[in-house]
Amino acid sequence: MPTYIFESRALKQRPGPIAGVDEVGRGPLAGPVVAAAVILDRKRIPKGLNDSKKMTMEAREIAYVQIMECAIAVGVGEASVDEIDLVNIRQATHLAMARAVRAMSIAPAFALVDGNDAPPLSCPCNPITKGDARWFSIPAPPTIPKVPRDGL
Repeated sequence: MPTYIFESRALKQRPGPIAGVDEVGRGPLAGPVVAAAVILDRKRIPKGLNDSKKMTMEAREIAYVQIMECAIAVGVGEASVDEIDLVNIRQATHLAMARAVRAMSIAPAFALVDGNDAPPLSCPCNPITKGDARWFSIPAPPTIPKVPRDGL
């Protein structure tokens, strides 16, 4: 289960809002890649929040509502199929992540990104491989676009 330990350490070094950033749609053969950035209220982290791929559809839908109700800020960004074809899936994922961070109503001071390389965000960031299973800030973002995308 994810914890808030990394975020607590990061807050000591960089005071200010910490966003989790992740994407969905990178594996499917069709459709856009969609990323989300979420700043969680540490005191109101939804119960049962976990890697969205490990959650049932029902659990994701419940988490979606809880995240939207208690998040300090949420941003969503997308890279189209044409953009994926033009720049490749990795670069399109980074583009969607940067758009998600820019779409937030509050600019984060720092971002934790699920992945192994850092996208060009408007704030410093730390990529963390398999971060969605380890830190609370990372499993929240893919839940946001995954619920409506699952409906497609």
